[in-house]
Amino acid sequence: MEKFILLVKGGSPDDSNREEIMAQWKTWMDSLREQDLLDSMGSFEEKGKDIIGSDMSVSDYEAEVGGYLVVKADDIDAAIEIAKNAPSLTLGGSVGVHPVQKMDL
Repeated sequence: MEKFILLVKGGSPDDSNREEIMAQWKTWMDSLREQDLLDSMGSFEEKGKDIIGSDMSVSDYEAEVGGYLVVKADDIDAAIEIAKNAPSLTLGGSVGVHPVQKMDL
């Protein structure tokens, strides 16, 4: 199996549906774990820092990506099918699906 990173953008719950959406995330994560498809995951704070160019200046930024999952799948089509179950999609968010390249460094 190959690894794919799913970048979750937008689709954040509001106070009225937070518990419901978080329960959907938990159910989805549990399902991926049970199938041994979830490699790792994490979420990001909204505010971060960018280090820019060779002068290494630092600036504030607001994250476009809210979190990530690294999943195992046979190919990108299988990874896309996994991503289609992301609860944030029901709230207008998007999920980028990217193959993780193997690097021998």
